[in-house]
Amino acid sequence: MPKRRSVRTRVSIAISEPIRQEAPRHPELVGLPRGTSRSRVFERLLELGWEAVLRARREREQLSLYVAYAQDAEQQAVARADNDEIRRSGVV
Repeated sequence: MPKRRSVRTRVSIAISEPIRQEAPRHPELVGLPRGTSRSRVFERLLELGWEAVLRARREREQLSLYVAYAQDAEQQAVARADNDEIRRSGVV
C-alpha cells in the first residue's frame, strides 16, 4: 500500500498560556466536536485567525472605497442619475 502524503506542515509557535490551556477544553467554540485532538483545535484556531485577517483586510478596502465615493460628488450624481433612469424604466 502506498504511503499517504500530507500537504500539512508542522510549525512551532509560541502560544499564550490562557489560550494553550483553554482552547483544547472548548473545541465547540471553533466548530469542532468534544474530544477533538489538541492539534486539530489549534489548527482550526489558526485557520479562523487567517480568515479573520483576510476579512478585516477586505472590510478596510471596502471602507476606503465608500469613503472615496462619499467624497466624489460627480460619481454620486452619475449614480443618482442611473438609479433615476432605472426607476423610470420600470425595471425595478
